[in-house]
Amino acid sequence: MKNTEFDIDDIYRVEDILSPQHKEKYHIDITPNADLPEDEIHLGYFKLDKI
Repeated sequence: MKNTEFDIDDIYRVEDILSPQHKEKYHIDITPNADLPEDEIHLGYFKLDKI
């Protein structure tokens, strides 16, 4: 099975909920950090009705 990446905007119409004033005032900075512990892998399963 081939993995395919997609953006949610390609499937659903997504509208911005922030006003232009808020977009100018707030933003998200993503900064890599090499000092973090490695992510743990938790293998298992869950029932879809529990989501």
